[in-house]
Amino acid sequence: MNGILADDMGLGKTVQAIALICHLYEQDVGGPFLIVVPLSTLPNWLIEFERFAPQIPVLMFYGSVNEKKKKKPMLAARQMTSWGRKVCPVVITNYHTSISECKALASIHWKYMIVDEGHVIKNYKTILFRTLSSFPSMNRLLLTGTPLQNNLSELWSLLNFLLPEIFNNLNAFETWFQIEEMDKEGSAELLIKQEKENHILFLLQEVC
Repeated sequence: MNGILADDMGLGKTVQAIALICHLYEQDVGGPFLIVVPLSTLPNWLIEFERFAPQIPVLMFYGSVNEKKKKKPMLAARQMTSWGRKVCPVVITNYHTSISECKALASIHWKYMIVDEGHVIKNYKTILFRTLSSFPSMNRLLLTGTPLQNNLSELWSLLNFLLPEIFNNLNAFETWFQIEEMDKEGSAELLIKQEKENHILFLLQEVC
């Protein structure tokens, strides 16, 4: 399942994301998992993994060119765990490294990709948005405690990242939410008809 975890700051989005990964490992989903975070929060993510899930292998993928070169073979390499299973590590990297090392990261089919401070990709025209969107992943999760402004383009960018096969047309998305058009005769009935056919509100609820 793809979605947005939008709890307020301080309510434990990091721990919830770690719990999700623990659950997936428990269900024999052995990765690989990718977490993309701001550089400033990299140490905190490692601390939280060591605190709440010390048995899970974590690979911090950032640093100098030589450091990253040594770690590339380990990005999706399975290793034996303390509970007797071979799994891939959780790869944690920052925004800049995800761009500079996009070729290596895009060569792996990730089981789950998590983006911390997910509102950073609210502009679909940015390099970061295009880079992260290019990474093959079965599922995607955005973590953000920052509410979006009244901007449909920003909302669409997040939804397109999560469900590109559904939210694939910005113009159509904006047209659907032109509330002023509802004042015109028959517009309300048309919107209801479109909702029954396309289930847009249902899909938004499922994502958020």
